Amino acid sequence: MAELRQLLDQIARASTLYEVLGLEAASFEEAQKYITAGAIRGAYLRRALILHPDKQSLVSGADASGSAGAHAADPAADPRLAASYLRLREAYDTLSTAASRAQYDHNLWPPSSLLVDDEFSLEDMLFDEDDNMYTLPCRCSGVYRLHVDEIDSLYAESQGAGFSNVLFCQQCSLKIRIQCSGIGTDSEEA
Repeated sequence: MAELRQLLDQIARASTLYEVLGLEAASFEEAQKYITAGAIRGAYLRRALILHPDKQSLVSGADASGSAGAHAADPAADPRLAASYLRLREAYDTLSTAASRAQYDHNLWPPSSLLVDDEFSLEDMLFDEDDNMYTLPCRCSGVYRLHVDEIDSLYAESQGAGFSNVLFCQQCSLKIRIQCSGIGTDSEEA
């Protein structure tokens, strides 16, 4: 019961979707490097098991003596429960898919605020038809990746005027900025 109250308080105080899941990321770099899809899924499942409405109806249906009268003191009757579960679900839905997570991260930590190691144009990247994404080799022999869905989202956000996005190498700490001009030049060639 104390665990549920504590979780409801944590979710109410959370200022980011990462915090709603109980994950910490002080910067875009930390989020990309340390918070994996598996970590997001695991954090969601741990918290959903506590907050899920079906789970709470089993807990609050009867107290230890078998009578159904202890709802006033029961944290399952807390009006924040449904709102917290919905917020947890929203956090998972947003952060569990690459395109929506990239959009959320872009809004949380604008690319213009990040220092980068180099700058490139989208035309400098190679298009991988199998994975439907642009790639660029890093000097550490890792790869920078930019999925077509993310490009479409960035174009939509800029209303076709072009965009700038920061990409992180999957193997080292280097990051680059990709610049792209208006619609009709880059993503349609692929």
